[in-house]
Amino acid sequence: MDESNKPTNLVKPINKPSILGGAGNIEDNASVLARALFRGDLTEQEIKELHPQSLHFAIKVLGFESAVDVLPFVSNPQYRALLDLEFWTRDSFREDRFWTWLAAIDDDADLLPIQKLLKCIDPTVLNLLFRRYVEVVYHEEPTDRPPNANAYTPDGGLSWITLKAHDADKHRLLGRILAFLFQTNREAFYQYLAYSQGGTSMEFEEEAFKDKSQRLTEYSIPSIDEASELHKPIKEQEALKIVLPIIDSVELGHANSAEANAIEMDKLKVQHIVPLYASSVKYQPLFSSLERLPDEELYRIQLEFGKLCNAALSFFKGDYGEESSLKLTSEQVFGATNIGLEVLARLDNRVFLDDVFAKIPITFLYRLGLSKLFELRALSYKVPEDIKAILSHMNLPLQILLDYVAKPLPVIPEFLREDGTFDIANDLVNDINGNINNDELKTSEQVIYSLDQLNFTKNIIEKQILEKFLEIRSYEKMHLKHSLVKEGISKDVQ
Repeated sequence: MDESNKPTNLVKPINKPSILGGAGNIEDNASVLARALFRGDLTEQEIKELHPQSLHFAIKVLGFESAVDVLPFVSNPQYRALLDLEFWTRDSFREDRFWTWLAAIDDDADLLPIQKLLKCIDPTVLNLLFRRYVEVVYHEEPTDRPPNANAYTPDGGLSWITLKAHDADKHRLLGRILAFLFQTNREAFYQYLAYSQGGTSMEFEEEAFKDKSQRLTEYSIPSIDEASELHKPIKEQEALKIVLPIIDSVELGHANSAEANAIEMDKLKVQHIVPLYASSVKYQPLFSSLERLPDEELYRIQLEFGKLCNAALSFFKGDYGEESSLKLTSEQVFGATNIGLEVLARLDNRVFLDDVFAKIPITFLYRLGLSKLFELRALSYKVPEDIKAILSHMNLPLQILLDYVAKPLPVIPEFLREDGTFDIANDLVNDINGNINNDELKTSEQVIYSLDQLNFTKNIIEKQILEKFLEIRSYEKMHLKHSLVKEGISKDVQ
């Protein structure tokens, strides 16, 4: 990356951090940044110093068509990162978003927007698109005989190109890209045509995904390998071995032990601003513990949370370009971290001492919380498929609960109350047997953020599903055995 264009902290911390509901800095408040961009409050240099993810969040708030006027002022590395964030869902290229972007910047009177796009877009993405939509036939000698009625030649018959995009807008936009390349860089034009025909769409997509993931690591957006490391769960006894030396060093006023120093080093790995989409923590006891820390430490913790949110999006294959995915993932990270703090506090409540809590990285608490969430997920896997099928007919809420807990990062449905009962309105029951109207049942996802939630969810799965249905299965087997015995006796008598 060009160091002169690498984002820096645009504004020094002067407001209360947004992670606790404060105004925060302009970079970690998407609405404030969007307003500043819309009103033209930032200079070109200030825009170039924005973290691309902050810029991306602001563009999502503004709406892309309203944000197009900002793009000429962003640096090429920023622009490339914006494309990387917008064009991918999990490991799949979002072609629909590419066409939306291209249509928004297309201007018959100005070629600079398309020039900037082609300068910044990953060449492998263009190869992927050309592989899908461009067919080319070459001739050693010019010919005026096209291979089909829709083919055209840009070079007097040496090559004939057929665009396979049936949508009129796609056809026009793709034609503009090819025409621009032919007019401005014929060598690149022919290289793209030749190379795109030498691989499959799947191969180009896989290559582009790997390249995109590597580029985004420059902005503290972890690669799959790093995200995997950050999602290795920590068990309780392992956690105690690491935390107890920190507690001892604080209470005795000694220098940190080797274990404490090792965990402290994790705090130093976040180098750039990494904004959060859902900006404030609201879960206890995490909120109260953070509230007692100085603002400077909270800004550092905010960076660590941001990196974890990005790691979770990578690890659980979320969508950087979808608001709902960003919000849910950040809330889930807060929830898992809160659970980790609860677990640690039950092992040794001295973790709530300010000097101790300040020395425990958020990543450590998050991984400890993950261990509990993954245990709950593993429990849901123990429910046999035939029982799940029965539940879908007999008790839909329980079946939905199982499906949600079985997600890569477990959640629970909105209708599950904090006391473990179901909040289902009477008007959703549509027959005398108490069956639920599937279409009207509220099934929004709710974050698991406390040990109480974990425990009552675990209890529902164990008591209302596993034990109950195993008892039924045992009874059915006994009944079948008795029937076979009776049948055998009957045959003997006959």
